[in-house]
Amino acid sequence: MRTQYYCAMSLDGFIAESDDTLQWLTGYAGSYDGADTVPMKGTYDAFYDGVGALVCGSATYEFVIDEVTEWPYRWKPCWVLTSRDPPRPEGDPKPLPYLWDDADQQSGAFDIALEAFLLTPGMRENGLPPHRMSHSNTLDLYWTVAQLVAHHTCGGCNLLPGDIFGSGTISGPTPEGYGSLSELSAAGTRTIGLPSGETRTYLEAGDEVIFRAHCRRDGYAPIGFGECRARII
Repeated sequence: MRTQYYCAMSLDGFIAESDDTLQWLTGYAGSYDGADTVPMKGTYDAFYDGVGALVCGSATYEFVIDEVTEWPYRWKPCWVLTSRDPPRPEGDPKPLPYLWDDADQQSGAFDIALEAFLLTPGMRENGLPPHRMSHSNTLDLYWTVAQLVAHHTCGGCNLLPGDIFGSGTISGPTPEGYGSLSELSAAGTRTIGLPSGETRTYLEAGDEVIFRAHCRRDGYAPIGFGECRARII
């Protein structure tokens, strides 16, 4: 199967639109070509016909891949619902009512991949490509865009279409996704090695920072946002 992994809460609202229930999507018992063939085939076929992909829990997916030899959807796209924690940790206090909407919590996040590159003068002189320092995703944001806009405008700020709106640093849960040199260098206590043999703790004269962002989804053309470049002079 070609797989995409999602936190389960991010898909519940979308899946439930078919018949307002998730019951027909859950579970897989026994061999597909055994006694459960007809009822299970009906459920998976119905969902696949509707959205062009399958849905499995992570345990079900692993069982199908490892144990079931006659699974007829082996080369079909598959969404795997994982137990990955959502950005808001369990137990965090709920925001005030003007910052909370159930539908926004289910589907208000944007899936935009983010990359940050560094090009030093030495790399430029030697024809080396920019080095990727970090990669994260807007799914890692603690607040949704709707929450940011609501908070920004609650005091009467006249936010208009076309205004530039900044989210602040976006950092992923692992070191590869840290969104600033301060995080990557542990506040200046660790040097970062580059392919050119150089090291960096903070930016230096002549360094060029490059931001890139894009959206991708199986079966659709990718959407790019171009590059944002800035050089220290």
